[in-house]
Amino acid sequence: MVASLAVVACVPPPAADPSPGLDPGLRFATTFGDADGNRYVAGHATIATERVLERPLGETIQEPVGWIVGVADGDDVVLALADADGTLEGFRRSAGAMASETLNISLTSPGTPPALVAGDGALVIVPPATSGALGTNALALKTGGLAFVSSDGAVIISDGTGNRRLEVNALVDGRLTVSSDRRMAVLVNPTDRYNHGVVGDRFEAAGVVFVSLDTQEVVSEMTYDEDVIEGMVGMFADLDSDGVDEFIMTVSNVESGARLVVLDAHASVVAESDPIGQGGRWRHQIAVAPFGPEGEIELVAVRTPHIRGVVEYFSMRSGRLVLVASLEGYSSHTIRSRNLDMAVAFDADGDGQVELVVPNQRKDELAVLKRVGDDVEVVTTLPLGGVLSSNLMAVAAADGSVILTAVTSDGRLLIWD
Repeated sequence: MVASLAVVACVPPPAADPSPGLDPGLRFATTFGDADGNRYVAGHATIATERVLERPLGETIQEPVGWIVGVADGDDVVLALADADGTLEGFRRSAGAMASETLNISLTSPGTPPALVAGDGALVIVPPATSGALGTNALALKTGGLAFVSSDGAVIISDGTGNRRLEVNALVDGRLTVSSDRRMAVLVNPTDRYNHGVVGDRFEAAGVVFVSLDTQEVVSEMTYDEDVIEGMVGMFADLDSDGVDEFIMTVSNVESGARLVVLDAHASVVAESDPIGQGGRWRHQIAVAPFGPEGEIELVAVRTPHIRGVVEYFSMRSGRLVLVASLEGYSSHTIRSRNLDMAVAFDADGDGQVELVVPNQRKDELAVLKRVGDDVEVVTTLPLGGVLSSNLMAVAAADGSVILTAVTSDGRLLIWD
């Protein structure tokens, strides 16, 4: 057991984020995977219908289960599930079998996506801080402690040096993400001027600030006068392969609807996609990964996931996000839900190319999609035997093998590896 993972009150002392130089014995995970918000897992699997393990949930956790979070612990993978009331249940996948895992807490705030830290046989659920906003994630820090959005819109950084309060007017249900160079993105300046409400309420962020986790100061920011950042989270990824993470978000307005926007480290716009062309139409950014047929870095999103759902792949070229391929018939989100993590990317068939795993429109089946030439092809489909109720969680074990997990609305945990 690692003493530094013990939970004191509601704030764990030294945990870790996935920064370079992180103690390899400790790993932090959210329901969207690593803290960068990019739903891409570097690993490989051979996902197939016949290679699924089904496990009923325990007696304490109730249907439906909304959240799964998982992390590698040596050769094992440990999982924590949360239902709508915040009841938690733990599992450990070891040597091809699934067993129950005791968690340090049994209850979290209802509707709050869990986060966890694992290492050297320990598994610690990171509980929400007592002053934290509901529905957002805590971000474990390399320096120890955590960062979180408070219920009054401040960002709190709490570690061994004390508590730092940043008055940034954060979106209180916004989720924090962090880049490889330790810039934390915070969605700020909530507004109801774009009353779409696709992710649960009428408020969206009007801007974003980047906070250095080293200096604990705001280092850059941008805001829109008319547009909004539609959704609760953006993502960091090196989209142009220059060694520095960009920040990708969905921006919307009443005239033209949603477009994808890329910011550099100074919060300046460096690329945009074409907008959908109609207000009240959303794009859900999912992942940046080497999706391309020759390993090209591409950004994948789902256009109008509630209306026919088109999976779109974009390439960044000369200051534009250019649509290079698409396929209709998929949904990465349930309207009004705060679960934005129903799709994930990894090498799902073991051929060295990254695929996207995403539900169909009915959410009773998963599809594994691959970029081939100028098209997108279905590699395989995975019937769920029910309707997906949770996020999709993919975790790479120490040997690089990936397991994929999901929970159905009738209370079954499904695991593919």
